[in-house]
Amino acid sequence: MLLKLFALSVLINCATPYPMPSTDTIPRDDQKPKECTVLQTAQILFECSPKVENILELLGSNYGKASGDPQFYQKVNTMCQQAKSCYGNITCDDAVKRQEILNKACDFDIVAFPEIQECMQKYFGKAFNVFLDNPELYDSYNFINNTLAERRNPDKKRVFMTFVQSNCTANSVDYFTKKYEKIVDAIATQPDSHDCREVHHQLNYLRCPVLVAETHRRYNNLSFLDRLFRRTQKVVKALDVAKKCMNNAKCIMTD
Repeated sequence: MLLKLFALSVLINCATPYPMPSTDTIPRDDQKPKECTVLQTAQILFECSPKVENILELLGSNYGKASGDPQFYQKVNTMCQQAKSCYGNITCDDAVKRQEILNKACDFDIVAFPEIQECMQKYFGKAFNVFLDNPELYDSYNFINNTLAERRNPDKKRVFMTFVQSNCTANSVDYFTKKYEKIVDAIATQPDSHDCREVHHQLNYLRCPVLVAETHRRYNNLSFLDRLFRRTQKVVKALDVAKKCMNNAKCIMTD
């Protein structure tokens, strides 16, 4: 009897399939490292990478300058398009990593382009004057202290882009058409980093001096009667806003 039971247990054990390895531990084809071919590596190293290096060098040499080549924006734009075309459909790992560097380089910092800096500062000045003189209209110009949905309101974008089209260069129109959402989100969001290359800090670097200059202009324009009868409410209001901007800014530079 015991012999029969033993034989039965052996048969049952033999009939039970061995556990299969978990599919979670087997990398899918799309997760496996994709090595570049010899020809792809040659194209990346000798054709594409030098284009990216030229972009970085050009941006670095003009970063934050107050004046520069009026065709600078178009030049960088063209170089970025050529570099992206060079990579084309190369999807091996090394190419993907290098394209990330390229995309970051071509996600232009506003302070790299003097004409676009000037345009942004004109708008900050316009919005500040509306805030002081026509506060009932300011909401259409304000994309700083609102919720995300309000900042992305199409009416606000229309007001902004109408101003840009009327007061700025064609390059500025092109830039802000592409970057509006990024700009309004960045200026309203305080980053954890104090890196001055953060868009938020760059925008405050442009905005705060405009507020200070406009406050100074209004103060100088006060007449004797304004001072005598203390008609200085707007100047006091302007000074308060400008002071807060300067106190909160991390990257304000002075000459």
